[in-house]
This record gives sequence, structure tokens and C-alpha cells, in this order.
Amino acid sequence: MMSADDLVSRSFLAIAVLGLTVLCVLGLLWLLRATMNRRTLCVALLLISFLLDVLLVEPPSIELGLQIYSIDVVALLMAVTVLASFLFRQLPIRGLPTLFWLALGLVMLMSFAVGTEMYGKTAGVDARPNIYFWIAGLYCCVIPFDEQDIKQMARWCVWTAYALMGIAIYRWLGFLTGIIPLKDIVEVGAGNEFRALHAIQAFCIAAVGLVQLMAWIRGTGTRRSGFHALVLAVFVVVLQHRSVWASYAAGFAYLLVLERRHIPKRLPWLIGLTLVAGISVGIATEMRLLDRLFASLWESVISVADPRSTAADRVFGWEALMSDWIDSSPGTILFGYPYGTSYRRVISRVVEEYSPHNFYVQMLLRVGLVGTCLFIAATLMAMIHSLRAKTESEFEYLLMRGLGLALFASMVYYVPYQGFYMHGAITGLALAQIVRYRVLGRAQLRDRARMIAPQVHRRTR
Repeated sequence: MMSADDLVSRSFLAIAVLGLTVLCVLGLLWLLRATMNRRTLCVALLLISFLLDVLLVEPPSIELGLQIYSIDVVALLMAVTVLASFLFRQLPIRGLPTLFWLALGLVMLMSFAVGTEMYGKTAGVDARPNIYFWIAGLYCCVIPFDEQDIKQMARWCVWTAYALMGIAIYRWLGFLTGIIPLKDIVEVGAGNEFRALHAIQAFCIAAVGLVQLMAWIRGTGTRRSGFHALVLAVFVVVLQHRSVWASYAAGFAYLLVLERRHIPKRLPWLIGLTLVAGISVGIATEMRLLDRLFASLWESVISVADPRSTAADRVFGWEALMSDWIDSSPGTILFGYPYGTSYRRVISRVVEEYSPHNFYVQMLLRVGLVGTCLFIAATLMAMIHSLRAKTESEFEYLLMRGLGLALFASMVYYVPYQGFYMHGAITGLALAQIVRYRVLGRAQLRDRARMIAPQVHRRTR
């Protein structure tokens, strides 16, 4: 027989669970309603989830047969918002860019469905990053943001970059004071204490820094654009992710070509800044304050040529994986292996199973030639249009060229690393601009036709 105390305890627990469930359901319904009316809310939640995952290292989760994280809730909310917009607001499929992105998602979901049947939960773990990438892109592609929304999201991106820098500084100070052991920093980065953030987090800092640098060179950003660009660039260097260095360098080189007409007026500032930085570094070097940093930077640079380095290991892995993919069946070549399939290959007589560390290779393996072509076509369309579109205002110029620079740097980043949902959001927003330009072009043609029609009518009379 159950005692009275046990019965009361169990009843209280059941009521608490029921109440918590009702609150969660009501909260989700409120979020869904809010996202329908506040277009930027999902983007804000995406950035908050991103920062929480970085700050907590081991992000909190709920066990529901599968570990559910905050990004799962945000991605689901984005997907439901888009679906509701299609159903209740009769949101149209807006042009070829949207069709490409929808087709890419369809191929991903087909691969995921087959993988789930074959490998169960493993397919879900494997597919998550790509699904998040696609959903974030779809949301930003089909939800019609206005100028105020975009300015607000741009401010959030700057705050996010500084929040990431703050987390890195916290970890560095924690290491110096002994509060945070080196092994915890190495877990979130790799190799040494200076890599206090993952490569994707360093890339986000670099992308924001490039846009701020462009605004400063043109002289049309905020008064602090130059300061933002300098601080963010310094952090990119100190964080010591070589892939992010390459991405930033590629974006910086293109930026110099893009804004070559504005460089001369900023040249005195650049020369002065270089002199001040050189003198400061020289003084710090004489005081031996930067010995450990310089040694670590030099090690990061020369290790690229080491045949035993992680870079060489990845290249050999790509060769092995691509060789197996080319020798597979026609169906696999076209649509890839199902999600959940192992990345097993043999490198120098050692069996390796980690992911390819190359988004292009991973896409070929998981969504095949069809999905990869859709992904590359959509990305190139978005990037080329953003870099070449005619603009009518400075805001529009900064938006378009900023998206183009971020995508240009992203395509370099994809060579050594996995695409992330932040990349997907940038791609989706750039794809939406293609559609917006086409809609504006059609409206201008209609206006011209209306103006010409009365004149033609009078002449015919």
C-alpha cells in the first residue's frame, strides 16, 4: 500500500509536471504568434542560442529520446513560422533562388529520412548541422524584412561579435588566474590557450570586422566603425585559426579592390595606425610581454607545411573519401550516402572516422552531386548579385556588399570547415535580395508602361 505522504508527493510531482508542460506549450504558442508579428524575433533567438552554446561549452539539453538543445527549439520555431506563412499568409515561392533553396532542403530531408530508417539516432546527429543551415537560410530567404529590421539585425551582429570577444577574454583571464584549466580551453578551441573559441565563432568576428572595415573605408559607417574593424581584426589574429585567417585575408583583398576609389582618403590613417601598432608591438616585444603569443603564432603558421599536421591529415582524408564516393553507385553519386553513414577511411594505415572538415566534400557525400550543385548555385547567385547589384542608397550599398563579402569569405571557410547556421542565414538574406530586386524591377517597368500608355493613346488618336 502507498503511504499518504508518498501519494501526496507523487500527486504534487504530477501537478508540477503538468503545469510545466502547459507553460511550455503556452510559451511555444506565444513565440509562434510573436514570430508571425515580429519578423526579427527568430533571428534574435538564433543569436542568443549561439551565444549560450559558446558560453556554456556544454549547452543544456532535455532528453526526449534524443538530446534536445536550444538550437533545436529555435530551428523548429523558424520552420513552423515559415510553414505558417506559406499556409495562412499565402506567401508565394519567390523566384528561382527560393526554388533552389527548397530543392536543396528536399534532397537533405530525403537523405535524412533514408538515414533514419537505416541508422536511427545517428542520422539525426549527422544531419543536424546541415538541417539548421538550411532552415536558417529558408527563414531569411522568405520572410520579408524591411530596412529597419535589417539595421536592427546588423546591430545585433556587432553586439554578438563583442560578446564572443568577451567570452574569449573571460577564458584567457580564467586560464591566467587558474580558475579555468587549460584542458577546458583546449576543448573549446584546439592546440593552445589562445584558441579560446571555435573556428566558426572566430569567423563570425571576422565577418563583422570586414563589414565594419568597409563602412570605415567609405566613411559612411558609424563613428566607431574604424575602431570596431581594428579590434575585431586583432582578435581574429590572436585566436589563431588559420582557416579564419585565410577567409579574412580573402575578404580583405577583395575589399581593397572593391573600394579602391576610397582607399586614398583613408591612406594617412592606415599609415599612422600601422606606425602606432608597430611601435607598440616593438615596445611590448622588448619587455617580453608577447613572447608566448609570437611563439604560438609562428607555430600556427609553420605547422601548415608539416606532413603530420591536422591540415595535411584533412587533405589526405578528402582524397580517400572522394575516391570512395567516385567508386560508388550512380544513385550515391547523384544523391549521396544517407545521413548517419560513417566517414570511415584509412589514412597512412590508420582508420579515421571524423567528419571531412570540408563543407563541399561533406555535401557531396550526404546530398550528392544534385544537392551540392543546388547549394553552390544558390550561394554563387547570392554572392555575385550582392557584389554587383546597382544600389540607390548608402544603406543598400553596405547591405549588398556586406552580404557579398561575408559570402565570399564563407566560400573560403567552407574548404576546411563545416557550414554553420549563421552562414545559412547570410545566404538566405542575400537570396531574398535577388527576389526583391526583381520585384522592384517589375514594378518600375509597370510604372513606365503606365506613363507611356496615355502618350501612345493620344498619338494614335
